[in-house]
Amino acid sequence: MKLQEILKLYQSLSAVHGLPTLDKNIWDLTVTTERLPTAPAVMEKLIHMHPVTGWFGFQSNIQVMRTGEAMPVLNKDTGLLLNAEISDAAGHSVHVRYDSAGSWLVTKFTPVSGTKYLADIVKLVIHRAPGGFLYYRRYWELANTQGMVPVTACFDSIVTE
Repeated sequence: MKLQEILKLYQSLSAVHGLPTLDKNIWDLTVTTERLPTAPAVMEKLIHMHPVTGWFGFQSNIQVMRTGEAMPVLNKDTGLLLNAEISDAAGHSVHVRYDSAGSWLVTKFTPVSGTKYLADIVKLVIHRAPGGFLYYRRYWELANTQGMVPVTACFDSIVTE
C-alpha cells in the first residue's frame, strides 16, 4: 500500500473515530549534521540560522526563546550549552546535542514535499513559568513488517496559550 492510500484511509477513519490529525502532505527530510568544537561556535552558528523560536539547555538552566524574543547568550550564570532545539522562518528544525567527547552535533532537518513520510504534530506541556506548549512535527515511515513507525520528531515551535 502506498502512503497516499494510507493517508486517505487514515483521514476517513480519523473523522469517524476522533483520531489525531495527520498532515495532508507527504514528506521527505534532508538531514545534515555538523560537528562543532565549542559552545560559543554552536551559539554563533545558531545566531546565523536566524531562529524564530526554541529552547536551550545550559549547565545551569533551561531557557525558552518564544517568537519575537532574543536568543539567549552564554555567560557565567548559564554555563556551557548542552543541548538546544530551534526552528526558523523557513521551516528548518535544528537539534544541538553535546556528545560528551568535547564537541557538539548540530543537526538540521529540512522538510520537502516527497514520498517517504507522513507527519503529525505532537503537543507537550511546559511545566515551568510562564508555561505554554512545545510543538514537534513527528515523521512516520512505512516499515515492511511493522506498519507505520515514527522515525524522528523535529522541533516546530513554542506557544504560550
